[in-house]
Formats: sequence, structure tokens, C-alpha cells
Amino acid sequence: FHATVGWDWIPTVRGREVGIWNDVRFTNAKDVVLDNPMVQSRISQPDTLATMTFSVDVTNLSDGPVRGTVAGSMDSLMFSKAVALMPGETRTVTISPSDCPELMNRQVALWWPNGYGEQALHDATFTFVAEGDTLDTANPDLCWKAGIREITWSGERTSLNLYVNGHRFL
Repeated sequence: FHATVGWDWIPTVRGREVGIWNDVRFTNAKDVVLDNPMVQSRISQPDTLATMTFSVDVTNLSDGPVRGTVAGSMDSLMFSKAVALMPGETRTVTISPSDCPELMNRQVALWWPNGYGEQALHDATFTFVAEGDTLDTANPDLCWKAGIREITWSGERTSLNLYVNGHRFL
């Protein structure tokens, strides 16, 4: 980034920093927007089965209330939860094993730190299906990569112990 006013070796350029000077993104927003996807996982030992909880922020941009279903997937696993939003409301929708028992104790490829194993990433999606509409799996609203892992720590005395998927890391 060059100096605005110029220095001896950087002459002033008229019009510098006038107008848009950073990234600009245009999106075609629907009435309901999904953002900030996340998956939390607990790994049971020693069989390395993952119990997952998915969440996503859902915002109603319309002038009226909206009812529908937040549907998600990870690889071939499908899950969903009904939601109702008031105009302008943003809510974090969480889909846990109590909502969808298929999220409990799944055999999945785990993500490991570099040098400790594969960094397995799973194709994941979220979409909002308004009441009366049908699910379009070909065009999800939000696509992302999910790494399934559990990172824990213990602070015994003065040492910090980090664990990834139940194995001591640091």
C-alpha cells in the first residue's frame, strides 16, 4: 500500500484512494439468507465414532414472517429442522443428535493436524426450503467443507496439554 501524500521516491498520484479500493461482492439474495455454518463434533474413544451438531445463522430479509425448513447435508448424511422467522430476524439454527439421531456415533474420516494424519474434509451444504416449496439439492444456498475433529485441552499445574481426537498433540 503506497503512501497517499507521496514521498521523495513515491510521487503523489491525483485521485488515489478515491472511490472503491477494496474487494466488492454482489450477491443475489433470497428472502432468507444462510451464513456462518459450523459443525461441532465429539469423538468417542477408542472406536473414533463422531457425534456431530450442525449450526447455521438464518436471516429473514423479507417484510413478512417466514416459515420453512433448514436442510443440510454432509456427504450422504441428510438432516433438517423446521424454523419460523419474523421480519428482519436472525437466528442460529442448531441441528443436534436430539433433532436427528443419524448425527450420533457416525463412522467418518477424521481431520488430523499436518503430520499426524489426513486432513479429511467433507462436502457439506445448507439450504432453506420455504413452506410449500420443494428441496432443490442441486442448488444449495451454502456449500462448505467440514473437518470432523475434537480438540480438547487440560491445564494441569503449569503445563498445557492439547489433544486432537483423543490423542495428545502438544
